[in-house]
Amino acid sequence: CNVVGFIEGSDPVLKEEVIIVGGHLDGQGYLGEVFPSALDNASGVADILGAAKALAQSEVKPGRSVLFILFGGEECGLIGSTFYVENPLFPIEKTTMMINLDMVGNGTGFFVSNGKSFPELFSHFEKVNQQYLHRELAASEQRINYGRPRSDASLFENAGIKTFSLWSRNSVHPVYYHHPSDKTDVLTPDIMEDAAMLLYLGILGVSCYDSL
Repeated sequence: CNVVGFIEGSDPVLKEEVIIVGGHLDGQGYLGEVFPSALDNASGVADILGAAKALAQSEVKPGRSVLFILFGGEECGLIGSTFYVENPLFPIEKTTMMINLDMVGNGTGFFVSNGKSFPELFSHFEKVNQQYLHRELAASEQRINYGRPRSDASLFENAGIKTFSLWSRNSVHPVYYHHPSDKTDVLTPDIMEDAAMLLYLGILGVSCYDSL
């Protein structure tokens, strides 16, 4: 199942467009043993919830609408994100961008894939980082993926939506990828707090800019 939250935009024209923030809520495991999946991807879910709460309570309202989606079934085949792209709540052409969070909870810096390809969007997040967070923030250019999609973000990208993938880098704890030791003690709370702030303020910037 996908879990969806929605904040309607405050601008009478721009509210017809939507910014999507997503991350998968399922984890790995097998019969007889639970994988806590703290970094992959409870961290991304927590960051999204933090940003959603801040936006919902903020006196400054986003101009564009914001849709938060916690995807089900990423680990077993991108099931939730496939369903959304095939059954969008907003028209694809009205989707300003999609930001996907996966493993954003262990480290000292951030990486945004595709950021360099969409500077008109990425600049809002760079500005937030420069003014408030002062973290290492790197980015890459968009490159066509000719292989099997491995991330929820890939499906939005293939649908023609401007898509960012955000994750943390410079791990300060061991990374137990798809392993029973992926517990909360591998998380870095301050990078998660900053991820939520980066999302909250970056989304506000994108949502109010009228020439995207």
